[in-house]
Amino acid sequence: KQREETEKIDHGVKKKAERLHQIARILQDKAQSKLISVANKHWDSGALEVCFMLS
Repeated sequence: KQREETEKIDHGVKKKAERLHQIARILQDKAQSKLISVANKHWDSGALEVCFMLS
């Protein structure tokens, strides 16, 4: 009986870990998307031209 309870707990922990991993992945993807968007706006605002002038 104790082993069955341990297995249930273990299964529950694995399910929670999977869910947290999915959430972390979604957040990571959103952050990366925002970073790319900000970088594109930065370069579109003429920063690239300034970089070329400085080099």
